[in-house]
Order: sequence, then structure tokens, then C-alpha cells
Amino acid sequence: MDNLRRAILLITIVVLIGSAVMGFMLALSNEGNTEENTFIKLLPEGEKYDADATRDPSATEKPIEDMRSTSLFVIKSSNGKDADLIITVSADYAAGKMAVILYPVDIFVSIKDAEGVSSLSTLSDIYKEGGLDALAGAVSGILSIPVNGRLSFGYDAFSRLLNYFTSRDEGVVYTAPASVDAVAPDGTKIVIDRGQPFYVGNNSAKLLSFYRTKDNVYDSETIKFYDGTRIPQNKIAATFTDAFISQKLTGEIDQYYITNFKNYFSDFLGMCSGKASEGFPDRLLENMTLFKAENIDAYMISSVENPNGRGMSFDGTLKKLENLNGIISEQDVSGDALGNLIKSLY
Repeated sequence: MDNLRRAILLITIVVLIGSAVMGFMLALSNEGNTEENTFIKLLPEGEKYDADATRDPSATEKPIEDMRSTSLFVIKSSNGKDADLIITVSADYAAGKMAVILYPVDIFVSIKDAEGVSSLSTLSDIYKEGGLDALAGAVSGILSIPVNGRLSFGYDAFSRLLNYFTSRDEGVVYTAPASVDAVAPDGTKIVIDRGQPFYVGNNSAKLLSFYRTKDNVYDSETIKFYDGTRIPQNKIAATFTDAFISQKLTGEIDQYYITNFKNYFSDFLGMCSGKASEGFPDRLLENMTLFKAENIDAYMISSVENPNGRGMSFDGTLKKLENLNGIISEQDVSGDALGNLIKSLY
């Protein structure tokens, strides 16, 4: 990766959610490929987004061709405490490229606490015990990618955002890998129709949140894709986020969204926890036109069982995912290819 560089945080339209963060200059580095990562001290989980609180009057802006950013987004489970989906969205505005990376909540990472004591913990537990500040440090260490802004929110906020960005048409075009008619562990009725071509807020939330039935019984249609693990859910979340950004946030953006974006985005942020750096919604929408749908890709962290049999850890490979009419293909990205990918984006 590049030597120390400073870049402005851009409010990335939350992607799974379709938003992102813009902001001030932060140091990016390709150093520090260590087995352990130290938590980055960020904003406490309970605080709300406040652009004024992060404004740095001494900061100077760089031209758009020098801007890169990575933002962390956590969609919380129905209990409001656990991380259900963990996603980073990285943007290189000069190249017009964006990468959506899904991090399984149940993978183990090596961390250090405030006293420097090392231990293994899942991303889910790190978030539960330390909030977004701890999770951002853990996630940034997996691929040695600096995490800039970060937000967490529930599926209600996610639905609200999706409804806004699909209010001018029928919705996000996406084919589910399998139909579902079941009850989720939290008692929510989940109906997913593989023949349904469009997704808006409510059915998108059900699509992304489902991964197993309450009684762990699956009919012949559902079992074609779902196996009771979170892997199918992760694949859908990554590829649906890709579809949403590609279809709604690239190229020509509807003037309606540009006119009303500030109000809608502020409303969404009011439902979030965490903090993003100062945002410039007008510049954000202008800059999104730099991206092309074919340059937006979805990935998932690949994992392998730990030697002691305790859970899974990152195996040094990313799975590049693509949904082709309901069939999600995978392509391994590792070694030099992975290094070049990270270098190109970060």
C-alpha cells in the first residue's frame, strides 16, 4: 500500500445502506501487517452523529483525485445490541472504483486490550463488549485497511433509507437465490419470493436479515441455498449492497434525490450511532457520478477453522461475489492479487 498519505473522509452513501462518509484528512499507511491489532480509540457507541463535533477548521481539502476513504457500517440485530452484518465500503474517487467487503460476525481475530494483553475474540463479541470503536480497530487489522468513519443502525433505519432511494421507481433489481416462507429465530415472519424482481425497504430488510429458521427445519426450496449458517446471508448482503450502489448511486442521479438529500440523510443519521467526519452532501452526490457500475465489486472475507477447533479465522483470501440471476458465483482473490486490490483502493 502507499506510504503515509492524508485524505479527506467522504461521507460514503450508506451502502448496504447506500450512504458514505466524507471528511478530513487521515493518515493512511501500508505498514503494520501484524498478526495482532490494537483497538483504535473512536467515539463511544452510544453517541449520535454530529458533523459539527468533527469539524476541523484548520483542515485543508485535497482535490478529488487524491481522495480515498473506507467506512464501516454495522446493521444491528433485532435486539439492538448485537452486530448482524458488518460491512466496509471503500472508495477510490480518482479511479471511480468501490469495494464492498462483508466481514462475518463470527470470525475470530487476535486483539490487544488496553494493557497490551493478547486474546482471540469474534467480531460479534468485540462489538458487543467494546462498541464501534473496538470493532473499527479489529476490522482495520484484518486487511491492514484504515477505517475512517463508522455508523451502526437497525433494520428499521436501513428500510427507511432504502425507501427513500427507491421512491422514484419500483426498487432495486435483485434475484434472491431461493424462496423462503418461514419464521426467523426472533419470531419474524420471512417471505422471500425468488420471482420477486424488485426490492424496497421492507422486503430488503427481510432479505438481508434472514439466515436460519426458528426450528432449524427447511423446506425443499429454501434448503437449495440456506443451510442454517450465516454464509448465505453474508453473500446476499454483499451482492445486494453492490446492486443497490450500482443501480441507485452511480452515473446520472435523479434530481429529486439531489434536491432532498440533505433532509433525508440527516433523518437517517438521527437513527444511527457512531460518528462520521464532516460531510458535504452536495459534493457527495456530485462525486458519486465519478463511479461506474462495472467498477463496483462485492467481496466476502473467507475463513478457515482454527487449529484448536475453536471457530473460524481469516484465511488470507477474499471471495469476489457476483449474483447472476439468483446464482451467486465466487472467485478467490489472494496472494499478489489481494495485495494489488488493497493497494489500488487504499
